[in-house]
Amino acid sequence: MIDSLISKLKEAREREDIDPADLDEILGVGPGWIETFEAGKTTPTVDFILAIIRSLGMDIADVFKDIDKSTAKSILSRSIEVENKKSHGVKGAEMRFRYNSYLAKVFIPSANEETFEKVKKTFRDNLGAGRKTEAVVEAFMQLVSLWPRANPSDIWWFMMQRLYSDPYFHPATEAHRDFGQSWKRTAGWALERIIVEHYRERLLKSDIEIGIFRREQVTEFLEAMKLNFHAEAHKADILLLDTSGRTKQCFGVAHVKASIAERRQNDQSFSSALLSKNFYSPFVTMDCKSAPSSKPHNKGEFGLPLDDADDRRGDKRKEFEEEGYYSGCYSFNSNTIPTPVGQKATARIFVINFQTADDAFTKGAVAARNRLHRG
Repeated sequence: MIDSLISKLKEAREREDIDPADLDEILGVGPGWIETFEAGKTTPTVDFILAIIRSLGMDIADVFKDIDKSTAKSILSRSIEVENKKSHGVKGAEMRFRYNSYLAKVFIPSANEETFEKVKKTFRDNLGAGRKTEAVVEAFMQLVSLWPRANPSDIWWFMMQRLYSDPYFHPATEAHRDFGQSWKRTAGWALERIIVEHYRERLLKSDIEIGIFRREQVTEFLEAMKLNFHAEAHKADILLLDTSGRTKQCFGVAHVKASIAERRQNDQSFSSALLSKNFYSPFVTMDCKSAPSSKPHNKGEFGLPLDDADDRRGDKRKEFEEEGYYSGCYSFNSNTIPTPVGQKATARIFVINFQTADDAFTKGAVAARNRLHRG
């Protein structure tokens, strides 16, 4: 409905031959307001819309009577909408959302509108109860389970942050909160919880506990590792403990980030200290990155792998494959190009998913534990 209203007001302005800057002047607002309103970059208030209608000499009844509400699933303008679609014969759903100045569309195989609506309701109810981290964890885990052919990174990057940033999913008391900043904090905690939940049961079968621990517990485990490095407890995202002996011993720290660039350099010294003592130091990521467009592609940040004829690798790929700051990188983005089989690498890049926990991350953890604690 909002898009239809914006289009109608823009058409009226153009018929009157009034430039956006001139309408800014008429309304007495700062520069760029009409331009960003018409581009869909700002959410208009009722008084702002009424001021435009009055300034253009329009009748308020005429403005609203011809807007076709049947094309909108909701009268409210939402951060993301999902509609069942087919692409090249494959059943799925199309996500539609604002991406800067674009109306973006992303096809998700195996997704469907009905499932999305159910998960969205649970998500809203959790947020309404103040369970922000739980809302993100539960919704994401449901979606990757119900949509097995979907790229987990697409769900995280395109869908979860927009769902969370939709103010109408939150209680009215939080209407003026900066949900962009709130998402950054909540998403970090949620992603760590998601990784723990995904691997917990499988690793327990191998006498390995994966978890997020209280700060005093983390400090105790890190001190027992006798690292030649002062590692602050809050930088140890997830601990991996060997539970096969009489006492639990930490043999690894997993570094969890949504993107490769996100704070990775802050963790490199910590990881190097872990590796110097042969501890397990995996980097786990959604490898999220895309450019704004009408059909954005979540290509990730690693770029091309090593080619025998031409080494076009970027710095981020080389930091793993050549410099080896971590034990390896485990990406949940199906568009990430893994380190080719047969290529020599200090640390390899793997592509994994949420359909199985018996993957390269688990194999790496078991191998690292056995090497340290079982000879």
